[in-house]
Amino acid sequence: MEFKRACTLDCFDLCTYVAKVDENKVVSIKPDKNHPYTKGFMCSKGMKHLDRLYDKNRLKTPLLKVDGKFEEISFEEAVNIFADKITKYTSQYGSTSILRYSESGDSSVMKSIAWEHFFNYLGGITTSKGGTCWAAGMEAQKCDFGGALGHSLEDLLNSNAVILWGRNPANTSVHLMKAVLDAQKNGATIITIDPISTETAKKSDYHIKPKPGSDDALAIGIIKKLLFKDKLDYQYIDKYSHKANEFIDYIKSIDMKIIYDRTSLSEETFDFLADIYINSPCATYIGYGMQKYNNGGNSVRLIDALCFLSKNIGVEGAGANYANRIYPLLLNLDPFKSEKYKKNEREFFVNEFADFIKAQVEEPVKMAIISTANPMSQFADVLKSHQAFISIDFTVTFDMFMTDTANLSDLVIPCSNTLETEDLIYSSMNSPYLNYNAKVVEPDNILMDEFEFIKAVSKLIGIDFSDIPKEDYINAVIESVKSQGVTLESLKNDYVNLQASSVPYKDLIFQTPSMKYEFYSERAKAWGYPMAMLQKNTELAKYPYRLITPHRKDSLFSQHLFDYEGIPVVYISEKIANEKELKNEDIVIVRNDKGSIEAKVRVQGDDEVVYIYTGYHQKHGNPNILTSSESSDIGGQVSYHETFIDIEMKK
Repeated sequence: MEFKRACTLDCFDLCTYVAKVDENKVVSIKPDKNHPYTKGFMCSKGMKHLDRLYDKNRLKTPLLKVDGKFEEISFEEAVNIFADKITKYTSQYGSTSILRYSESGDSSVMKSIAWEHFFNYLGGITTSKGGTCWAAGMEAQKCDFGGALGHSLEDLLNSNAVILWGRNPANTSVHLMKAVLDAQKNGATIITIDPISTETAKKSDYHIKPKPGSDDALAIGIIKKLLFKDKLDYQYIDKYSHKANEFIDYIKSIDMKIIYDRTSLSEETFDFLADIYINSPCATYIGYGMQKYNNGGNSVRLIDALCFLSKNIGVEGAGANYANRIYPLLLNLDPFKSEKYKKNEREFFVNEFADFIKAQVEEPVKMAIISTANPMSQFADVLKSHQAFISIDFTVTFDMFMTDTANLSDLVIPCSNTLETEDLIYSSMNSPYLNYNAKVVEPDNILMDEFEFIKAVSKLIGIDFSDIPKEDYINAVIESVKSQGVTLESLKNDYVNLQASSVPYKDLIFQTPSMKYEFYSERAKAWGYPMAMLQKNTELAKYPYRLITPHRKDSLFSQHLFDYEGIPVVYISEKIANEKELKNEDIVIVRNDKGSIEAKVRVQGDDEVVYIYTGYHQKHGNPNILTSSESSDIGGQVSYHETFIDIEMKK
């Protein structure tokens, strides 16, 4: 028997695949060759769902920590303990004494909203804001456009040029990479802007290497060149934007000498990029790494402004492509109106987790519940977060494996693999498809499905979580799109794409308060930056090298590195190698005030940064021991790339 499904990893592409089952065992998964987006190929991370399903290290039994050691308990005991702790803490300290943290380790809809609804019925709890992924850029596009929508991949065939600004689809979005290469064959000029010589850069026609964190200056410099070349259409600007004159006056006031110094790029480079934008259509794909600086939000806003001013918004082959949030606006993600039960709520910024826990003396966090995330690996300055996490009275983690977070928890509850779970899945990053995932095989215990676990706990503590089958819940979620012909049957059998247009903002009407592109935004004003501006340059302080932690090709964060043996690889330039008298394979200590890790040296080219791929576990030497827990100017994005380190040979 075969089942069509979609990958649940937190990824741009949302690949679909066919799972083949024989005698109640999944024997293979193969990319769906008929899907209009997947087109018969997917990355190695997606192909590993089958390996993870039958991994020998997968957790199958709940574990309770007793006197510092884990002991196996039954699922029924786990439900009772969970319910007892919830009841105890909410009755004594109120519902905000419960903290929940989740990310997108699994992007399934029900796995997310079931928890949200449960905690709403509980009265509202403590949750996070900001983020570890895309928060600054997402907030930036909400300020500018009122949302974040992207062009279809097919539209790249209409592009004269494609600029991959801090984006490395060779590692993170294989279908975008294929579309970019197709555009290149069709005559488009491909330009990568990245301080690192990525695989994407190597496939591009041009590679522009600005100083890390100078993206705001780079965008301003290109806009200044548009002004110098007298290439702005002021009638268009006046008609479709809000307070452009103030912004343009600000841009004029900036000295290009500052721009050249910030970026380390030549005047010829700025002239070249300005001409690329002038000779539109030019598609700009904005990466998430370039907004993980203190100036990340303003940088994205300035790139948006560049795209708008050069008339690369609302036209084929163009766009400021950052994300593609379609379905949160279309689906009924709270079909049973649980929101009305949320009387209390409290939020903390992700980068401030440790300080927040320590500061809550009068209204302490007594219980933390972690699902679809591994924060004790992912958080910046992670050792500080470890101390805060273990100070909480009772911590619970739902996961398939003994992650760093699970290992620090008091109760670990195994969860189902995607192949064992019925759900609905979409991506808000690129793919415009909505998918239904059928349950392919049964989990060892029905309570491994978090939806069923929540229902069991709800019955014990007497809250009003809907006691209906998951399929009925999914039906309620899609009720709002049934007028567009979407049914559970169509999701099971067809390829459903509800994106209104392959080219967003064709009418140049935006979802902002003014319904125009907003150079001056009241939303951004709440963050202290109503208009996008050049931010203060980051100083190197006491450590000589900036550390960047990009995404690897073979793992999404820490999910696929459980079998990795050894220590991280640190990539350094020939210049740094000469300064430090280092060579390939040397074992070094990478350190700063937050801590240190061992790493193996790889000397690679002329990149001016040091980088270590993210995702390593504590046992390997997690680079997040070193990373900055500062946050971006807007959006509350963790500024991972504001990390400075030194390197020395291990003695």
